[in-house]
Amino acid sequence: ASNAPDGTGMQTHLAANNVVGNGILSQLITKTSDNHLYNCEVNTRDKFEAVYAYFEARSKTPTGTAIWPSFWTVSRFGW
Repeated sequence: ASNAPDGTGMQTHLAANNVVGNGILSQLITKTSDNHLYNCEVNTRDKFEAVYAYFEARSKTPTGTAIWPSFWTVSRFGW
C-alpha cells in the first residue's frame, strides 16, 4: 500500500484493488466510514518502457460528487 500525494492523506493505493477476470482489468475503489479511500494503480516501473507510444483506455466511471477519474503516464525520470 502507498499513500497517494493528494495532500489530505485520505487515499491509499492497494494492489489488491486491481482485479483481473475474463481478460478485463477492474480497478476497485472502496470507501470506509471515516471517508478514507482505497483505490489502486498500475505501476510498470522497471517492467515496461516506451520511447514513442500510444496509450488508450476504455473506462466506466460513476457519476456523483468528488469523482476525479484519471489516466496518467509518468516518465521514468518522474514528473
